[in-house]
Amino acid sequence: MVLGVMTDLMFVVRVGDAVRRAGRRPMFVGSLERMRVQAAEGPVLAIVDLACAPANPIAAIQGLKSLGIPVVAFCAHVDVDALRAAREAGADLVMPRSKFVQELEGLVNAASGTEFTGPSPKD
Repeated sequence: MVLGVMTDLMFVVRVGDAVRRAGRRPMFVGSLERMRVQAAEGPVLAIVDLACAPANPIAAIQGLKSLGIPVVAFCAHVDVDALRAAREAGADLVMPRSKFVQELEGLVNAASGTEFTGPSPKD
């Protein structure tokens, strides 16, 4: 399973399609409470939209990382504070939304293997 912490329908559809093409089951949540429940199922990857305020994305990243779940976080390139906070919270990859869209297929395909092998967290 790939866990998406997001409520933006455009990204729910886009991520869901990519996850299904990689042979995984997508699961989307829009709150921190639901994220905690679904994280217990042991997703191979979590994708966090930093603009999903109801899910408290920074707390979500910290919770996911405490369970050893790889995390990709994204938001608008102008939201430098959110990008920085996600890095500090321990996200494995933090990227602007435009780069996330470009690399989505590769990220999901990499996570479908035994180890997460994405680009450098500094990208």
